[in-house]
Amino acid sequence: MKVKDLLAVVEQVMSGCKSNEAEKKHLLFKDGGIYSWSPALSVSAKLPEDCASLTGIVNGQDFLSVLSKLNRSEVEISCADDGWHITCDNIEVLVVTKTDDSLANQLARLATDDLTWKPLPKNFYDCLAICDLPNNQSRVAGVFMYEDSMVSTDNRRVNHAKMEGTVDEKVLLSPYSVTEIRNLNVRFTEYAVSHRWMHFRTVVDGSELLVFSCNRLDESIYTYERFIGLIDKALDNLEVEGTFPPLKKTIALAQCFDSSEEMGRNNLMVNAITLKFDKKKLTVASKRGASGKFSEKLSYPDNKELDLEEPIAVKISAPFLTSALVHTSNFGIAKVGSAVLIVLRGSFFNTIIQVFGV
Repeated sequence: MKVKDLLAVVEQVMSGCKSNEAEKKHLLFKDGGIYSWSPALSVSAKLPEDCASLTGIVNGQDFLSVLSKLNRSEVEISCADDGWHITCDNIEVLVVTKTDDSLANQLARLATDDLTWKPLPKNFYDCLAICDLPNNQSRVAGVFMYEDSMVSTDNRRVNHAKMEGTVDEKVLLSPYSVTEIRNLNVRFTEYAVSHRWMHFRTVVDGSELLVFSCNRLDESIYTYERFIGLIDKALDNLEVEGTFPPLKKTIALAQCFDSSEEMGRNNLMVNAITLKFDKKKLTVASKRGASGKFSEKLSYPDNKELDLEEPIAVKISAPFLTSALVHTSNFGIAKVGSAVLIVLRGSFFNTIIQVFGV
């Protein structure tokens, strides 16, 4: 058996049991496939042909560790009553098989034979990249999708991307599921939606290679219309538009003297920096008590001037701005009621970041 090919499949399917307790990171090998399950995510994949004889349940973490540390291109694995015997050269390893009745039962409930599969929107992964907010702990954490819209928020910023295609039901996926999907080295081509799950799969030459089933969160808590409405209001109330100069090094320097800013009840802006927009220059600044302060003035690209009569100064979270600038440098400044918002604009998406006047 070729270790590289087997290792690649095991790593993909491990996503389905990463969040389980250590003693429950089980993988089921059966009928030429490999399967995992957790309350959040379940994965199945086709085994390489030379590994199709593997049968039984093993602790995936242990098996993955053994495969990755063998430092051999090929091994022999025989399935016996006491476990799997792995041999290569003078090395012998026994991986004890497990008993897990619930695993097979859970996987049986996730059978995808009767699902209606549809093509994923062409720019689905581009939209995920915009909307992925890892480690989002807010009540509305996750990525919401419906029709041609994909939305995410942590109540301090809102991302909205327009898909080139549609998702027919309202679906809310956890940040964990989204991050795992993006971390895979395989791209999905189709999706299907069932009562509790959204399923993704990769089909090559008519053969189903990988199925990723993500538990749907309760989308009824997601006030989708409110977030889309905020974006529409921001776009309708833009006071100025422009393009940021390159800011990566400047923001890194500014964070040497960053500060935390109270922004209201239970709301804290960390790594706060100041942006001052003048007609000809953008000033990035920061200070922290007696530690020090920093500022740098930058020209806008091609020395373009902003259509401003008076400067606008705001405080913003440096990590939020850095994350948004990965995707676009086109910006606008909007006022919606008492809120000041920075709008980052792309060809198929908008990101709204809440900021405060200085």
